[in-house]
Amino acid sequence: MGKISNYVLVFLFGVILISNSILASNNEISFALDYASFSDQQGPSIVEIYYSINRYQLTWKKQKDNEFIGTYQINTTLYSDGKVIFSNNMELNDETSDTLLVKSNQNIPDQLMLRVSPGNYQLVVKVKDKYSNKTSTLQIPMQVKSFSSDSLDISDIEIGSYAIKTTAENKFTKFGIYDIIPYAQREYSKKLSDITIYAEIYNLTVLDNKANNYTYWFEIMSLDNEVIKTFEKKTIDTPGHYSIIIDKFNIADLESGIYYSKLNIVDNNNGQKASASEKIYFTGPADQSSTDDLFAKMVRERSKSELDSIFNNIQCLMTNNEKRMFKKSNLIGKQSFLIGFWEKHDTDPQTAINEYRIKIEQRINYTIDKYSTSMTKGPSTDRGRTIIKYGIPDEVEKKPSTTDSCPYEIWKYYSMEGGAEFIFYDPNGFGDYELLHSSKRGERHDPNWESKIKNTVGGFAF
Repeated sequence: MGKISNYVLVFLFGVILISNSILASNNEISFALDYASFSDQQGPSIVEIYYSINRYQLTWKKQKDNEFIGTYQINTTLYSDGKVIFSNNMELNDETSDTLLVKSNQNIPDQLMLRVSPGNYQLVVKVKDKYSNKTSTLQIPMQVKSFSSDSLDISDIEIGSYAIKTTAENKFTKFGIYDIIPYAQREYSKKLSDITIYAEIYNLTVLDNKANNYTYWFEIMSLDNEVIKTFEKKTIDTPGHYSIIIDKFNIADLESGIYYSKLNIVDNNNGQKASASEKIYFTGPADQSSTDDLFAKMVRERSKSELDSIFNNIQCLMTNNEKRMFKKSNLIGKQSFLIGFWEKHDTDPQTAINEYRIKIEQRINYTIDKYSTSMTKGPSTDRGRTIIKYGIPDEVEKKPSTTDSCPYEIWKYYSMEGGAEFIFYDPNGFGDYELLHSSKRGERHDPNWESKIKNTVGGFAF
């Protein structure tokens, strides 16, 4: 599957996202998303996708028995090179006898298992509340590990809320013994400071007439890979070539920041080593609102050119008046403007993080990875601007160049204004796609866009 002093509460200062989560605005439903990959030893890797839905955002419908039901739908799509390779829809129910018992800190865990070949993918998940039509979408890169068949190896770490002995086997059960309830948020604080982990170890050696064992230990690392905290080493008798680790560690003494939680393994028979790590997010011990203070502090430390670069990436979200205000401001004014811009758009000021900023940062980082060229950064391209403003489209049709037309793409957003399309084309054949037409109000509109594409031959206009 990552310290503050360098709390990379980023806005492109450090290209790390706060977490794979979205909290709700008025028309969104809050959820978090995570995954872990495991060896199947028979072919494709096993991937578990973890969801966490905020109960407080559900719309409850009273039933005849006076119980209340909340229903939500999860659409999971996996992309490889822009093509859909997996899609799944689930509709799930939650129940309560009294909606006053539902609190904002209650989350519903869920997970989905699939088999996927090792490689890099894009995971897109949409959650919809059935009764209110509130929706949210998260997209994260998914790297599925390739596991060794003969040397010591370790799975991804699953971060759990807690582990309990299984009484009746269910989707969270591991090998019929323990239920590992996933914690997709990976967000911790003084009040929630125990990290529960699950991991699998592969290809341990087993020798005759020898006390076979392995040693593992857990570390907290900074984003610069400095060891912040090391926990006790534990030596375990090797049960066979395969073993699992279920353990819990307390991190209440950390400072606020983003860290790596790292699990280290040594096979004591042959000295082979393996490790795996996951990012975690810790708020505390100071006031929960300190994350916004830290972000403001970092903005105050930026130069004019750095602030201009940030502005260039998000100006598509601004009104014309906001753009003029920023451009006419001096250094201090630009710093204050950016701090105020994010505060104004914070969808839930009561939480420790600015959920809107996190969502936009995710989109910006996606466009940097996906659409940057040698000449233009991803957020400055037309496709990048569209992603930042509207999110990843529901469908992309890629049309290659022909003898009488240049390459172009049709992006479709099903829930936007009853269904909206964006047409991007590459008139010069250099991979820099321009927006030619959109049916979205306020965007470039050209009803004759098809003729513009056909008037270009071999990538050169005439």
